[in-house]
Amino acid sequence: MSNENKGAALDESKTIPLRRAVGPSDSVDRFELKAPNAGQVAKFIRLGKTDEGDAINTLVSEVSGVPKPLVEKADWRDVADAMEYLSPFVSHGQKTETS
Repeated sequence: MSNENKGAALDESKTIPLRRAVGPSDSVDRFELKAPNAGQVAKFIRLGKTDEGDAINTLVSEVSGVPKPLVEKADWRDVADAMEYLSPFVSHGQKTETS
């Protein structure tokens, strides 16, 4: 299992402030992300084969605890920032699945 980032430590969590709050009374103003577990990565890969947008929204929802309908209402740039943090985790899973 080779990986060019093998020695790089991945942060266990990250906070993404939202450009525009969402939810009832704008109650969600950030994504509090945590590292995904193996099941969440597998689900992301499976969903991504048919609908990449749904896979992204589902993963962000699952690792942040923000309901998926609210993730879908967030500014796309905030979701993209969340995926920037999550990408190293899911790319490891994709390499493992295709290896």
